[in-house]
Amino acid sequence: MENIYLDTLKLRLQDAQKRLQGVQQRLQVVTAEFQQVQQEFNSLNVVLATENRRIQQLAVANGVLGPSPSPGAVPELPPVAVKAEINKTALVRTFLQQHPTGVTPSDLWQQLKSQLQQRAYLYSVLKRLKDKDEIRLNRGKYYFKQPHQPEEGRNSNTVVQ
Repeated sequence: MENIYLDTLKLRLQDAQKRLQGVQQRLQVVTAEFQQVQQEFNSLNVVLATENRRIQQLAVANGVLGPSPSPGAVPELPPVAVKAEINKTALVRTFLQQHPTGVTPSDLWQQLKSQLQQRAYLYSVLKRLKDKDEIRLNRGKYYFKQPHQPEEGRNSNTVVQ
């Protein structure tokens, strides 16, 4: 009786092992296909972003500015010259300087998301600028602080002895 039971278990184990090997082979094929399609998608995404940037730069260079913004909309920042690495802090600082009425973080993200990879990084840049006292936050909008100008009649280079 025990012998029959052990033989049955061995047969079931062999069957399960064959099915496992078949599923593993199919998994390898599907994984390879997934990686290939993912690489193709990423490549096309990079090509599309590069081509959009090139078209925007040509339009700006030729004086063609896209459609006029709707009232209340934040105008787009002109594209920055393509370099190996964009200074993202300077990009945010410049954008805030161009909008003295203030900008919400979501408006900033909508305008700069093509230059910033992650939204969380935008908040990191905003915090850094706020900590340096270059910007201020008031009622959900960020404002660029104007640098202090020396008062008239005073020479900032004069040293008092």
